[in-house]
Amino acid sequence: TMMSIECRKHNLLKPLHNFAKTILPVLGISAQNIATYASLANYYTIYDLERFDDERTYLYLLCYAFKRYQQISDNLIDAFSFQVNKLEKETKAKADAHSDEEPDNKEKQVGQLILLYVDDELSDSMELGEERKKAFKILPKESIRTIGEKMIKKHKPKRKQLIMWQERDRAVARYKHHLRPLLLATDFKSQHADNPLLKAIQWMKEVFAKQQSLTQQHSKHFPRDFISKRLESYLLTDDKNGEPTIQANRYEIAVYCQITKQIETGALYIEDSVRHRPFAHDLVSLEEKKHVLDALAIPWIKTPCDSQLDLLFKELDTLWTPVLCVDTCLLYTSPSPRDRTRSRM
Repeated sequence: TMMSIECRKHNLLKPLHNFAKTILPVLGISAQNIATYASLANYYTIYDLERFDDERTYLYLLCYAFKRYQQISDNLIDAFSFQVNKLEKETKAKADAHSDEEPDNKEKQVGQLILLYVDDELSDSMELGEERKKAFKILPKESIRTIGEKMIKKHKPKRKQLIMWQERDRAVARYKHHLRPLLLATDFKSQHADNPLLKAIQWMKEVFAKQQSLTQQHSKHFPRDFISKRLESYLLTDDKNGEPTIQANRYEIAVYCQITKQIETGALYIEDSVRHRPFAHDLVSLEEKKHVLDALAIPWIKTPCDSQLDLLFKELDTLWTPVLCVDTCLLYTSPSPRDRTRSRM
């Protein structure tokens, strides 16, 4: 597939990219010039590049390998998010189709039965009336109504999530086929060093690198800190001894879904990419350009931020005063509609 080819290119360019990350800063080449030299390597033919000096040719090719690796990293992440969203959309559609076909849970039926006791359309003159009065002595009418409504509302999302996980179980082979190679080819990093999802990703990569499956791992070895209380009931199950164990396939799917969410929020990022790296990586540190700022001798740069804001607020106040005076004068001197009519007459 196309993504398999991209993964192979990514692995092939990785040593060159790592070398470029070391040598290009030493050469003092700006990011814009790196992009320009990379485009020239793509512009010139192989014959043209062979005619150039070796140093010039190597520089163009090194910049090309550097930028191309970042572009492929973006492609892999975009493909990862696309596949997760596609599979999740299909799962949700199938779960919605099954939700109306399967019989109701007993908890929901009990909730509907309870609501019969507080149905205002039923008359107490019916044979059920005496039983309703006895029920109200045990529990007030409004309390029965509240409990019945909660049982029905609580049942619906829980049942839908259960059906969705059952559909994910049926599609687990597709999740693994499309997403596992992309996971192994991508170097995820986080803004937070103690991100529990990042620990789960690294652990899964170590297991796959040993040519082992998650089902072969003991349940106590699975990193669980990223699993929320809401997910626990779907990822954990009790074994024969009553001990909670991880469902490995569901665990892997949960990691893939959480990766997509954290990439969208910026909690996870890919350092060697163009579109999925932190904004701070595009900024130049003040220490690097301090000599340039000193040479410019711009006064407001040396002014502290708070002092600069105070000066701007004072200037804004002086601009507002004449405007308010003009508006006040116009308010008291402008003729009324009746005066304008008389002047025309």
